[in-house]
Amino acid sequence: MHTKPVKIYKSTISTVIYVLFFSAGIVAISNFNNDAPSWIMVLALGGMAVACVNQMIYYIRSRHERIVITEQLLIISQCVKQTKNGDWAPVKNVKLQWRDINYIKAQWERPTSKSIRKNVLVSAGKKDVYMIDPDIFDVFFLEKKLKKYHQQYGSANRK
Repeated sequence: MHTKPVKIYKSTISTVIYVLFFSAGIVAISNFNNDAPSWIMVLALGGMAVACVNQMIYYIRSRHERIVITEQLLIISQCVKQTKNGDWAPVKNVKLQWRDINYIKAQWERPTSKSIRKNVLVSAGKKDVYMIDPDIFDVFFLEKKLKKYHQQYGSANRK
């Protein structure tokens, strides 16, 4: 059985980019001139800072997360699993055989007209559903990439 990784998605790069992006906002505040527009900008950025700091802490905590693709397995270091009552519980080091995966699809986190965030759902076995937060890996293309690997390795490994 060949278990050498084919691809590894790491969270480190996206974490660093996110932290740098919001650090740029702090630099913008350094050009404070003590006039009305500067105060408005400081108040607006201060309000956003709470949400940004919360997200930065989440990304920094997730900096060692990864998704490993092998010819036999999809390995997810951190995700959530749907419980019997419909809640989501954190799980670590999930190893799924490609042949056991039923589907991979994206789902809007909070469906609104302004939604841009989709979580990736992986259904395996009879009733197991796992949800991956793609933000720390690849917010735009993770679903498409995982589907490609599922099609490639899942059909090849079916008995």
